[in-house]
Amino acid sequence: MTVPAVTLAPATTIGLAALAALVTEAFSDSAAPWPLSAATLAAMMARDDIALPSSHVAYLDGAPVGVALVAVRFGRAAHDATGARVLARTWLATLGVVPVARRSGVARLLLDHVLDEARARGSRAVTLQVHARNALARRLYESVGFGATRHLLGFTLPRISVGSGQWAVGSGTSGPTDTVTSGQWPLACGTSDLTDKKEAAVSEPGTVNDADGLLGARAARPLRSCWLHSEASVAPVADSAGGPPVLPVYPDPHDKEQPGRVARPALALQPVVAPLALPLAEACLAGEAPAARPAWQMETLSLARLAPPAQVYTVVPHGERAVGYVALTTTPDDTAAATLLHIGILPTARRQGWGRAAVDAAFALYPTADSLAVPPLVPASSTLVPFLTACGAIRDPEEHLEMALTL
Repeated sequence: MTVPAVTLAPATTIGLAALAALVTEAFSDSAAPWPLSAATLAAMMARDDIALPSSHVAYLDGAPVGVALVAVRFGRAAHDATGARVLARTWLATLGVVPVARRSGVARLLLDHVLDEARARGSRAVTLQVHARNALARRLYESVGFGATRHLLGFTLPRISVGSGQWAVGSGTSGPTDTVTSGQWPLACGTSDLTDKKEAAVSEPGTVNDADGLLGARAARPLRSCWLHSEASVAPVADSAGGPPVLPVYPDPHDKEQPGRVARPALALQPVVAPLALPLAEACLAGEAPAARPAWQMETLSLARLAPPAQVYTVVPHGERAVGYVALTTTPDDTAAATLLHIGILPTARRQGWGRAAVDAAFALYPTADSLAVPPLVPASSTLVPFLTACGAIRDPEEHLEMALTL
C-alpha cells in the first residue's frame, strides 16, 4: 500500500487568495466556521504580525491540505552567558487541516515544525488559542505538552441594556453647544475643534500637540468627533483662553431643584490615528496582572495597527485630557452587530462613569446596530469582565482557551 507523501512549504509559496481559501476550507465543518477573504487575511497579518516565511502549508500528493499561520514578535533583550539577545515571542495564530486529509498526520507534522522553528529563533514559549469545546484539537496540543493558561470570554452587549433612550444624534461643525433637549443628552457629530486657543499650533489632521503628549489627546484635530454632552441647565462657560464654550464636566447628581435628572459624564469620542493610541493603551493597562493582560490580537501592538473599517477613539471629557480609548469596527453585514474590539480607561479615571458613557456614545456611532459584539478574547480575570457585566452584557456560551508550551 502506498503511503501518501506529505510535504511542507513556506506560506510564501502560495498566493494570499489561495491561502485564505485553504483556511476557510479547513474550518468549514467546525463549530465556528471561518470564512476568510484575502483582504481580511492581509489585515490580520498586518495587525497580528503573522509572518508568512514562518508559516507553512502542508501538501498531500501535491495538493494543499493544511496550514499553520505563525505570528512572531520580538521583545526586550535578555542577558545570559552568551551576552544580550532579543527574545522572540511566537503565537500559533491558526492550525487547520481540510476534512478529507484529517487523521493522516498532517496536523502533527505542521505543529512539530512550528515548534522546531520557534526553538531555533529563540522563543521561550509558544502560545495559541483553541475553542474550549474542540476536544480533538486540545488533545493534539496536549500531546506535545501544551497546557491551558486562561479562559478567553466573549460577550454581546445589547443596545437596550446600555442606552437609556437619552441619546440623540445630530450633526454640525461646531463644538459642544448649550442646546438643551428635554430629557435627552444630545450627541453632536461633526468636525469640530477640540482644542483651546493655546493649543492652536496643531495644524495637521490627526496630529497631537507634542508638548501635551498623547494623554492630552484633545489637541488632536478629529476626522469625525462625537460629542456627548449633558442636559445642563446652567449657562456654558468660556475657557480662559477665549475658546469655545465648554459645558460643565459633570451635572450635579445632588441637584435638589431637578431630582429626576440623570447624572452622566460629558465627553467626546475623538478619532485618533491608531499608532498614536499605543502609549494611552499601555497607560490604561498599568497595574494589570499578567493573566489579565489582553490576548495577542488585542495587545497594544495589534491595536496600533488597526486599519479601516476599524477605528480607535480617545475618550475625552470636555476641556480635559483623554481618560481612555475605545476600539470599534463594523461587520461585513451592515445590519449585524458592530464590534467593540477593546476599551480601556486610565486607572485614575475609573469608577467615574467614563467607560459606561463611552459605550453609550459608541452606540450612537452605529444607529442601526442592536448590539455590540465583544470577541471571545477577554481574559476571565480582566477588569473588563465585571465592567461589561455591569453594562448588561450577555456572556457568549462559546469561549476559547489560551494554551502555552514552554520550550
